[in-house]
Amino acid sequence: MLTEGDFVWAGLVYGEREGSEIVGLVETFHVSELDRLVARLLELRETFGEAG
Repeated sequence: MLTEGDFVWAGLVYGEREGSEIVGLVETFHVSELDRLVARLLELRETFGEAG
C-alpha cells in the first residue's frame, strides 16, 4: 500500500485503445487499467525497496 511520504512517479496517458504497452522505457496504461497501474507500482516498490 502506498502511504504518505512515498514517492511515486507515474503518468496517465490517454489513448484510443485499451491495453497496456511499453513504448521505449515508458509503460503506459489505459484509464480502465488503473488497478494494473497500482499493482505495477507496488511491484516496482517491492523490487527496488524503499528509497532513502
